[in-house]
Amino acid sequence: MDTPMKMQSHFFTSKYNKKVHYYTYGSSKSKPIFFIHGFPGTGKQGQMLLKGSAYENDFFMIAMDRPGYGTSEHEPDFTLKRFAENADELMTLLGYNKFTVLSVSGGGPYAAAVSYFYGDRVQATVSINGIARMEFKKFRFLNQAQKKMYIMNKLLPRPALEFFVHQLFNRNADKIDQILTSDFEGVSPHDRKVFDDPEMGPFLFDTFKFSILNGPYGLLSDMRLYLEPWGFEVKDIKVPYYLYHGNADDVVHPIWSRFMKDELTNVRFKTFEGEGHYSLPYNYRDHFLRDIITDII
Repeated sequence: MDTPMKMQSHFFTSKYNKKVHYYTYGSSKSKPIFFIHGFPGTGKQGQMLLKGSAYENDFFMIAMDRPGYGTSEHEPDFTLKRFAENADELMTLLGYNKFTVLSVSGGGPYAAAVSYFYGDRVQATVSINGIARMEFKKFRFLNQAQKKMYIMNKLLPRPALEFFVHQLFNRNADKIDQILTSDFEGVSPHDRKVFDDPEMGPFLFDTFKFSILNGPYGLLSDMRLYLEPWGFEVKDIKVPYYLYHGNADDVVHPIWSRFMKDELTNVRFKTFEGEGHYSLPYNYRDHFLRDIITDII
C-alpha cells in the first residue's frame, strides 16, 4: 500500500542572509514546479493544485513563503527582482536547472519576475487568476478592498501606512478567525462551494491564518510591490506563458489576465465559464497539470 504524500517544511538562508521558509511536495525525481502563492498566502496553498490530483505523482512542487508571510523572515526592502533571485538560489540548491513556474492570484507579478530575470531556466509560466501591473487607468477594475488598498498606498506616507496596518492588526489579532470568515461570506456561489468543502475550506482558512502568523509584514510588502514599477517590461519576457482565468472571478477581474496577454509575446490565454477565484484552481487543476505535461515539458 502506498504511503500518502506529505508536504515537507524546510528553511534556507538566502545570499542576503535572510531566512526563507519553503515547502516540498511529492517525489524529487518527478518534474519540478516552482509554485508562487497569492495574497495573503503561503506556499502550503500549492497542495490545493496537486494533492489528490490525477497527476499528483508526476510533479515535485517547491513553494516559498514570501518574506513576512508564515515564518519567512521579513525583508523591508524586498523587491520582485530579489524574489526572483531567491527562486534561482533555491532551485539551484535543490539541483534543478530547468523548472515550470505556477502562480495563483497575487503571485502573478512574482511569476513574471522569475520569468524575466531567469527565463533561461524557466520552461514555461502558468498564471491562474493572476494580477497585472496596477496602474491608475486600471483602477475601475479593482474590487472595493483593492481600491481601498490602492488609495491608502497612494495617499499615506509609508511610515503612516505601516503604523495604521500594524495598529489594525494588533487590535484584531484575537479575532482573525471571525474576520476571515466574514470576509468570505460574500464570495460567489462558485467559490462558496470550495469554502464549504469539509476538507478544502478549513485548509484554506488555515493557510490564511498561518500567512499572518507573525504580523502583517507580508501584506504590507505585497501592497507596496503591487503598486511600484516592476523593474522590467512584460513584453520582454520570452518564456512561454499560459494565462487561465475564471470569468466569474469577483476577486481578481478576468481583465487583469487580459492586460498581461496584451503585453506578452508568447502567450496562450483561456477563460473558464462560471468559475471563480478559488473554484478555478480547485476544479480545473487536472486540466492545468495536463497542459504542463503535454504542452510544456
